[in-house]
Amino acid sequence: MKNKESGEESLVHLVDRVLSVVIYAVWMASCLNVFGWKLRTVMTVGGVAGLAIGLAAKTLAQNLISGILLYTNKSIQPGLEMELMSRNLAGIVDNVGWFNTEISLRDGVLVRVPNAELFEGIVAYRSHKRVRVVDEQFVVQLFDHTKLRQLVQEVQKFLRNNPNVLHEKEISLLKSRYKGHIYVYPPQCVFSGLTDQGAKLRIRVYFSGSLSGDAFLHEQSKLLLAVNEIITSFGASVGIRMPAQATKPKDPEDEESAKVTEGPEGAADKDSQDEVLLSSAAMQRQQSPPTPVPAASAAPAAPAAPVPSSSESATAPPSG
Repeated sequence: MKNKESGEESLVHLVDRVLSVVIYAVWMASCLNVFGWKLRTVMTVGGVAGLAIGLAAKTLAQNLISGILLYTNKSIQPGLEMELMSRNLAGIVDNVGWFNTEISLRDGVLVRVPNAELFEGIVAYRSHKRVRVVDEQFVVQLFDHTKLRQLVQEVQKFLRNNPNVLHEKEISLLKSRYKGHIYVYPPQCVFSGLTDQGAKLRIRVYFSGSLSGDAFLHEQSKLLLAVNEIITSFGASVGIRMPAQATKPKDPEDEESAKVTEGPEGAADKDSQDEVLLSSAAMQRQQSPPTPVPAASAAPAAPAAPVPSSSESATAPPSG
């Protein structure tokens, strides 16, 4: 009923604007006759001028034609919740004008969008939702992994017994209504893998598209809180990191294996460290004064052997 009334109202606005243009044209033609100007001459000159102006104002003409088409096909109407995907704008249509359309964003800001962008762009109609979906994936830390299968089955049982979500009967009716052109499935809870923080669970349920935004958020919160209570009843927790393991004392065998597995880079680092230690020790020895040795403890030096002269070495008889 509301759609019919809004369609009739938009048609009335369109007829009103078209009649206004016709009345202005007839009035201008009458004025030309009064001043003695021929309509054919004016139309010829006006056609040439109109061609030049049309080429210069191509964007303006596109917005005007797009606005008329939006009125006729009733795709954009005041009160429609929509999202312009190319501009990333989401809000409610406030007014559709000749050249621009006014959209009230979610933060209350009023913006004007050219009609050509609305007519040629990708528009998502948020007011006409066939279904509403809750698709969440989260990590569960379960200390006893043998209960994981039982936990998934318990959540699945709760989802299938929830009267507020869509079940197989309602889903079959929706698919027959839209000839199968709808993405909707029965309630599901599945185990989707393991991570370092725990097991990943995914739940997906569908609600009726007739739910308003606030009602849907309320139902979504109730469902997720109930799922969290089921998880807690199994001694598990959601979204909590596993505690870090305590460090163990080093084993000598592990140190030896680490030495063996060291590559050439590790050996080079160790040699460089040894060289630094040796050079620092040498510098300390050079800077420290020499330690005096007591005279009593000093041993007498041995007399030096005489060195024979060159003449004696020449006349000496050869040894036997």
